[in-house]
Amino acid sequence: MISLDTNILVALLYREASTSAVVATLDGLGDMPLHIHISVYAELLAAPRMSQDVLDNFLQTYAITLDAATSPEEWFMAGRAFREYAERRRRSGGGQPRRLLVDFVVGAHAMHHGQTLLTLDPQHYRQGFPELRVIHPLQT
Repeated sequence: MISLDTNILVALLYREASTSAVVATLDGLGDMPLHIHISVYAELLAAPRMSQDVLDNFLQTYAITLDAATSPEEWFMAGRAFREYAERRRRSGGGQPRRLLVDFVVGAHAMHHGQTLLTLDPQHYRQGFPELRVIHPLQT
């Protein structure tokens, strides 16, 4: 199963510069089931000109399933990864964290379920979850 990061769906929804690479990567995955965590859904729902009906139809068109469950272990994993990121950022002189906890929840969810994560932000996930298999459409 392939877990999708928010930025992958944003590229498809809003036809960004990376859209053709995302489509090619998805096509190359064949019939692998596509999946998002509920936090990705919430982020997309907050996007400009987005409604729940439009989003639900989009997910149905691409046969993307939604997982609304998050185990305590996933939350703990996300919290530890976020803490490590925040500490690295402060030590490097970068100041306070700029990322949100939700990014780490997406990574922890994919990691916990042994999924591959498709993202346009691979560096973040490779640092936070070094054992997670990450696919970056612009580097394949």
